[in-house]
Amino acid sequence: MKRKHFFDINADIWDKDICPLKENKIVNLILPLLNLQSNDTILDIGSGTGVLVPYLSKYIKDHNKITELDFSQSMINKAKEKFKNNINYLVSNVENIPIDDNTFSKAIIFNSFPHFEDKQKALFEIFRILQNNAIILLAHSDSKEIINARHKKVGGIIADDIFQSNDDMSFMFKKAGFKNIKIIDNNEVFYIKAIK
Repeated sequence: MKRKHFFDINADIWDKDICPLKENKIVNLILPLLNLQSNDTILDIGSGTGVLVPYLSKYIKDHNKITELDFSQSMINKAKEKFKNNINYLVSNVENIPIDDNTFSKAIIFNSFPHFEDKQKALFEIFRILQNNAIILLAHSDSKEIINARHKKVGGIIADDIFQSNDDMSFMFKKAGFKNIKIIDNNEVFYIKAIK
């Protein structure tokens, strides 16, 4: 089974994973790290069914400044069903994003990075489309250890969709051109925050 097919067939049940604990982490631990302003333009990478849309919309009132990107058409279709507003939706691989250079002031990769096929190429591409001094936030609502164990347990096409060591992750971000790289991995969350 191809990775894209795995996400296509799971789109209808994806939101069952959302719970009050995860919502609390999104609101109180993750999104504040982006320092979102009303005039920001943000790219939600690996956006799935639009889990972050309700929270991003509270910060960014002009929904034209929010872009949801996912390689699964079914995930994007689900997001469009849920949010009938002016948000931009884009079906694309993160390694080849059809967006101009220096477009976004913020980017978030929430609960999706391990599934990127070419993680280094993806980071180069994200760097390209971010404005100077833009913030990139890679965040998960669980620790890296829990995420890696979960993917191995699910098995199949995502069995090897795991995080490398923190040193390896930091090196990949630096190689892509990012600076001020901060990594936090604890019982609550795992995140990497950096600046272009």
